[in-house]
Amino acid sequence: MSEDPTMWKHVGILKEINQQGYITSDSQAGKHLKPTAEYDMWEKAYIFGFMLESKAGAFIQQMSMHTDKLAQVIHYSKEPGLYDNMPRALDIPLTINKVDENVQTHMSNLVPFEIWDKRRKELSIDASEKIVYVMCYDLQWNRNASEPGGLFKDVLRILKNMNKPKTLKKSPFKN
Repeated sequence: MSEDPTMWKHVGILKEINQQGYITSDSQAGKHLKPTAEYDMWEKAYIFGFMLESKAGAFIQQMSMHTDKLAQVIHYSKEPGLYDNMPRALDIPLTINKVDENVQTHMSNLVPFEIWDKRRKELSIDASEKIVYVMCYDLQWNRNASEPGGLFKDVLRILKNMNKPKTLKKSPFKN
């Protein structure tokens, strides 16, 4: 699979997100593409990746409280056939052809363990790390993720706020 060439302009902010502890495996930026009358592609910006389990709860809560985006843990299953038997109608649509309302790409709330583990290995994350697979997505179609108010900007802002060193307030009394 080759990279969408329109994603190259977002590499800088994705690199910063990774440096803040959200190790990304997949993303799209929320572009709108209408090359023909039969093809009017609408995207929701999204980002998938791994995060320490100890940080994920606070991150998901902060995203919910301080943005208009959603973040959630995508679970995995080792049960044979469970993922394959999940109705696709329960998935989250991420890209649609607006002309016929046909869903082009989507994401389930569950992935087979083999896919979860493959992505972990591709990112060189040690098997002993207590991590979860987190998905963030914009509820608005066609909003550029790297612009102000966009998904990537919000994810980075939340991560930076969470990673700020905690400092003690200075005492009004001098020593």
